[in-house]
Amino acid sequence: MTSDGMTKRTWYRVALAVPSGATTLVLASGEHLGEALAGAKHAVAGGEPLAVDPATPDEIPLGESVGKGHV
Repeated sequence: MTSDGMTKRTWYRVALAVPSGATTLVLASGEHLGEALAGAKHAVAGGEPLAVDPATPDEIPLGESVGKGHV
């Protein structure tokens, strides 16, 4: 939480391995990395995180950066 009482969410690019053996890339946000990883795994059935990197501003869905949605 920030000093003004607002919750800060950070966006990440998450590479997931899926049961078919393929790899998929998703954007996920969270108050911390663990929350973002959990959201990414929930969005892709059977997905297991392989790598994570902070998302760039141009990757964040418009309006989503102010907390209007998740993964």
